Amino acid sequence: MMDVLRSHVLRSRQWTPRRTGQSLVEATLVLPLLSVLLMAIIEFGWVFYGYASLNSASRIGARIGSTGKTQQEITNAVNSATGLLKDVTIATSVETPVGGSVSSSDRTTGNLLTVKVSMPYNALTKLVDLGQIAGLTTLTARSTFVICY
Repeated sequence: MMDVLRSHVLRSRQWTPRRTGQSLVEATLVLPLLSVLLMAIIEFGWVFYGYASLNSASRIGARIGSTGKTQQEITNAVNSATGLLKDVTIATSVETPVGGSVSSSDRTTGNLLTVKVSMPYNALTKLVDLGQIAGLTTLTARSTFVICY
């Protein structure tokens, strides 16, 4: 009986196929997908950072402008708040509370000051370009404060 079992075990070991290259093939199939996913996560993080920075910068600019600061002081505050972002465009406008537009220099109490900060979207990686995928060309943030000085 033992001889039969021993011969059966030896025969089953002889016919077992070898799997030496299976891990290499699996890694070759999975690594490109994981690297694209990692690049997409990094790209989305960069876009989110840009939008959050622009939003914060526009809010800071509108807050400073609503207290009576000059256009140059608003521009300096927005530029210092944008951090790593490049090619930032700053536009300010003044409106009356009922929606009428007035001169940008007419910053009287009660009018609304709007600061619009934008920048062109440039992809970090060309493999995952959200500009081509989602039609994203410009990141824009806008904040409106009541002038109160």
